[in-house]
Amino acid sequence: MDCRHRPTYHFLPPKNWMNDPNGLLCFNGKFHMFYQYNPDETVFKDDIKWGHAVSTDLVYWKHLPIALRSDKFYDKYGCWSGMAVINNGVPTILYIGAQHNEQLRFSHTPCIATGKGKDLVRWEKHPDNPIKITPLEPIFKWANKQVVYSDTPFAWREGKTWYIILAAKVAEDSRKKGILWLFKSHDLINWQYLHPLFDWNGDMLVCPNFFRLGSKWVLIVTPLHGGKTIYFVGNYKDHKFKPEFQGEIDLGGSFFAAQVFKDPTGRHIMFGWLREMCSQRMSIKAGWCGVMSLPRILTLNPDGRLNFEPAPELKILRGKHKQFSNINVTSAAKDYLPGVSGDCLEIMTELAPNNTSKVGLKLRSSPEAAEETLVYYDSKTHKLVVDCRRSSKSTAAHKGTVTAKPLTASKNIHSSPFYLSKGENLKLHIFLDRSVVEVYANGNTCLSCRIYPSQKNSVGVNMFAKGGDATAVTMDIWTTKAIWKH
Repeated sequence: MDCRHRPTYHFLPPKNWMNDPNGLLCFNGKFHMFYQYNPDETVFKDDIKWGHAVSTDLVYWKHLPIALRSDKFYDKYGCWSGMAVINNGVPTILYIGAQHNEQLRFSHTPCIATGKGKDLVRWEKHPDNPIKITPLEPIFKWANKQVVYSDTPFAWREGKTWYIILAAKVAEDSRKKGILWLFKSHDLINWQYLHPLFDWNGDMLVCPNFFRLGSKWVLIVTPLHGGKTIYFVGNYKDHKFKPEFQGEIDLGGSFFAAQVFKDPTGRHIMFGWLREMCSQRMSIKAGWCGVMSLPRILTLNPDGRLNFEPAPELKILRGKHKQFSNINVTSAAKDYLPGVSGDCLEIMTELAPNNTSKVGLKLRSSPEAAEETLVYYDSKTHKLVVDCRRSSKSTAAHKGTVTAKPLTASKNIHSSPFYLSKGENLKLHIFLDRSVVEVYANGNTCLSCRIYPSQKNSVGVNMFAKGGDATAVTMDIWTTKAIWKH
C-alpha cells in the first residue's frame, strides 16, 4: 500500500492509525468529528486518543488538535469509544476510560468531558470521573458477577431525564450474552441502573446507537467479533426495546462501528470506520491505516428496513461529467464506456437486467483484465455482489489488518441479499476513491470494500452482462475533486 491507495475525498487523519468514529455532533453551525486515533504509530494501541476534525459541509474537513488524551488514572489505558451530546447548551463527550484499578469493579469505566469555547478545541475532563453508577448490585446479581467487559456509552434525552445504555458481555450458565444495560440520569454524572434495554445470545454488542426514526425506534450495534454492523427496528415502551425487524448496515467486509447523529434539520447522518483489508505490513510501510465512510442519510422504509443514501452535500465533489443512455449490454466483451477511466470517480447508473443472470460494472480494470473489481447483481441468487478476487495481484492486498482476519479467496467476494421487484431496475450509486469502493443500491443496500490494485494502469471502467442482454438506461460518471493534498 502506498500513496496510490490513499483516498482523496474520504476522511482520514494526516498519518498513522484511525478507527471508530466518535462524538459526532453539530455545534455553532459546524460539524465535529472525533475518532479513535493513535498519532504515533500505524497500529492500534491501548492508550488510544480522540482525534478531532471540523467541517461546515460534511465534505471538506479541517484537522484540529487531539481532543482527549489518556492522561488520567481512569483512562491511562485509553480513551475508548463514546459519543457526544449537548447538555444544557454545553457540548459533552461520554467515553470509556480504560484503567486497571483493582478497587473498581469495571476495568472500563464511563467518563465525561466538556467542550470549552466556540471552536471546541479544548476539552475538560470532569473532576468526578469516572462517573457514578448506582446501584451496581442488581447488575452483578443478574449477571452472576461474571462481567467480562463493559464499553461504549450512548445517551439520549426524554424530557428532562437522560437515558444511557452501556454495552457489555457477561457469562451466564456457560453461555455468552450481549447486553445493553439501561441507566437514567439528571446530570450525566450520577446514573441509576434500571434494567437491560436489550440482550441477545451472542457476542458483545459494541458501539450502540438508539434513536427514534418516524414512528419506530432503531438500534444499531456491532458484534465485537462479527466483522459487521447490524440494526434492529422496533418499538420502545416502558424503557424496553422490542425489535420487529433485523437487517445489515453494510456487508462489504470493511464497514464497522457505525455512529449516527441528528443534524439541525432533523436528518439522521451516519459515519462508519472502513477498515483496511491489506496486510499490517503494507499499512505500516504506507504510514496510515483506516478511513471514514462517506456520510449516509438514514430514513425508514414502510416495510421496516432502513434506507441509505449518500449525503447530497457530496455533489460538490463532482468534476468532469460524462453521460450515456440506452446502451445494449451483451455477453460480448467490448468497450461500452469509451473515454471513461479513473481511480477517483462517482458513478450513477440505472440498469435493466432483462434476461441476464449477472449485470454490473467492472472497476479499476487493467488493460489485460489481470486486475479488476466487479460490482453486479446476480438474479439467480438474488444478491448484490462486489467481487474482489482479482482486485490486486499483490499477495498482501487481502491479508487482513490487526482487527480483520486474513481473507480466503472465497471471502474476497462480498455480497448482500438483494431483491428486485418485477419490472424494477437496478440503481447503483458508486463512489470510487482509490482503495475505497462504496456501493449504494436502490436506496436500501450498501457494500463498502477496500481494494489495492498493484498496477498503475488498473483504472479501466466498463459494463458487463452474463447469460443474456441488459440495458443501461442511464449512466452518469463524474471525476471527483480531492479534499486532501498528499
